[in-house]
Amino acid sequence: LDTYGYDVVHLARENLVALADTLAMDMFDAYQAKDREAFAKSSREYLELIEDVDELLATRREFLLGPWIEDARRWGSDDPERLLYETNARTLITLWGPPDSGLHEYAHRQWSGMMRGFYLPRWKQFVDRLEESLQSGRPVDSDRFEKDIRQWEYRWTRQNESYPTVPQGDPVETSRRM
Repeated sequence: LDTYGYDVVHLARENLVALADTLAMDMFDAYQAKDREAFAKSSREYLELIEDVDELLATRREFLLGPWIEDARRWGSDDPERLLYETNARTLITLWGPPDSGLHEYAHRQWSGMMRGFYLPRWKQFVDRLEESLQSGRPVDSDRFEKDIRQWEYRWTRQNESYPTVPQGDPVETSRRM
């Protein structure tokens, strides 16, 4: 039964990610068409889907960010070292180096905690820039956004909020609901 639960979550995750691709394309098409209503609908659905994926992933330990961070912190012999190891663990799964690293997003992880704590706020910032562009009629300053988001990501790697280390919810029921 345990491996079945893993497989169900893994398969549901794959399907939800495929849906995310479709919603993202809908969002970009609406933006290009300058259709604010369609953009609002598709971007809202996209952001809600990230939350749903996080909830689904939270049902399995294999898909939790918390153990990754806690394991890294456990290696430290004192508080400064624990914080350093947490920063390194966060950097490995996001920037892979300094904010301007060419390997940025190399280790992309679909983990509960990452979805809600990292990808959702990042996507919200992007959606906000597109919305501002639609409202003002001016194009998004993509260079400015890239610089801003990389600084935001860097700051995220320096945080130390905790994430669940124990699964929450029933994997099969949550998969069905999704």
